[in-house]
Amino acid sequence: MHAYEIPIVGVPDGALIATPELAARISDAARSALDTTLKRLEGRGAQVQGVLREGVAWEEIEHVANDIDADVIVIGTHGRRGIARALLGSVAENVIRTSYRPVLTIHGPPHGPPARAAAE
Repeated sequence: MHAYEIPIVGVPDGALIATPELAARISDAARSALDTTLKRLEGRGAQVQGVLREGVAWEEIEHVANDIDADVIVIGTHGRRGIARALLGSVAENVIRTSYRPVLTIHGPPHGPPARAAAE
C-alpha cells in the first residue's frame, strides 16, 4: 500500500494548490513506484496486491485496513530521529497510536553509507 499527498502550501493570503498537471505527475510517479515494487516482489512465494491512495498516509493505512478487515498492519520504519522526525512526522507512530488492530513494525535498512569495520 502506498499513500501520497498533493502538496498544498499555506500563505498569509490563502493557499497555493498544485496544478492539475502537477497532481497528475505526482499520481503517475506514485503509481510507477508502487508498480516497480510489486514487480520486484513477484515470484517470491506470497501473493501481493498493490493499493494506491491519495491522502494522509497514516489515515489511508487505517482506511485500507478497515476496508479489507485486516488482521494486522505491518509497516516499515525509517528510524528518523530529531529534527527529521519532528519535521516529517512518523507514519508508523501515528498508525500505532490510532489503530485498533495489532501493528507490527519492521525497521528498514539504514540510510547512508554502511559503517566500516575497524581496522586491526
